[in-house]
Amino acid sequence: MISRKGLSITTLTTLLTLACSASIVRPVRGANDDSNAAKQSSAKVKAAEAEIWALETVYWEVNRDADHKRIISTWHDKFLGWPDAEPKPIDKEQGARYVRNNYAEPASYSFEIVPTGIRILGNVAVNHYRVILTSKDDNAKETKRSMRITHTWIRNGGGWKILGGMSDSE
Repeated sequence: MISRKGLSITTLTTLLTLACSASIVRPVRGANDDSNAAKQSSAKVKAAEAEIWALETVYWEVNRDADHKRIISTWHDKFLGWPDAEPKPIDKEQGARYVRNNYAEPASYSFEIVPTGIRILGNVAVNHYRVILTSKDDNAKETKRSMRITHTWIRNGGGWKILGGMSDSE
């Protein structure tokens, strides 16, 4: 849907997801392109990718630690996410209630992020990964839980924020 003000967040997210799936968001370099410019552009993309993965690590740390303020601060004001336990997507306000209700106390799990893909186009990044959560019960029996995660990040004057996301237990 295109409004008078431009693309809606839903349309933008859908287009970015489709573009990512079709692998068309990486620039194609022609034979006449300046190789230094290509190297600089590639270096900027690699730096942005590293920044996104670092932010994902922080995101899981603050989730584990039940740091509600920091969790919510990672979300864009127009955030729309779909946690695996919810029947439909939730906005930032609903997400704030969700984390307060579901992550009331810090948890005692470790996590491993396994990156599976990332695409960056200007100020938008879409990344996919698995997160493996490992916890131990009172008898030291280890339990692992794996989830697939997709986040759409948008960069503005305040840095990268999560615009949308979805998780699914494996």
